[in-house]
Amino acid sequence: MIIENNWETGSGDMSENFPTSRRNEICSVADWLILNLWSGFIFGDDSAYEKAEHILWNALYFGQIVTGGAGHRQLIARGYGNEEFQEAWWCCTESFLLACREVARNVVTRCGDDYRINFLIPGDYEIDGVKIRISTRWPGKVDSVITVSGLAENAKLHLRIPSM
Repeated sequence: MIIENNWETGSGDMSENFPTSRRNEICSVADWLILNLWSGFIFGDDSAYEKAEHILWNALYFGQIVTGGAGHRQLIARGYGNEEFQEAWWCCTESFLLACREVARNVVTRCGDDYRINFLIPGDYEIDGVKIRISTRWPGKVDSVITVSGLAENAKLHLRIPSM
């Protein structure tokens, strides 16, 4: 419905209410990101993870304020404006942090014997004895080193390559 009705902007952003509004709300951006993360996990859908990554880098992070909180931003034809940039600690900050947590939970996932590296986010990850280290400066640089240990012979390892 969101895609079919063009309610999503090119950056993956959402307006504060449907169908359009002068400003966004990070709550709706975070919800859209989380919905795509869950779709990626439940269905093993790389395109959902791709959309989630696009939203993360191009919409969610733009809603963070220098205080660390999150809020509303003005939507204009070519991105974001400077008017109506307000913190909304009662909902947007909480939703922003929840979305960041869900991204962290989805960097590396497991379903049965299938291990998936869904995002190039640096860190050390461990799932049931399988250790995965991701060293990268993505999206600033494309060079990445991934080290995996403890993977059983019959297990599969899937790496999603970002298209950005």
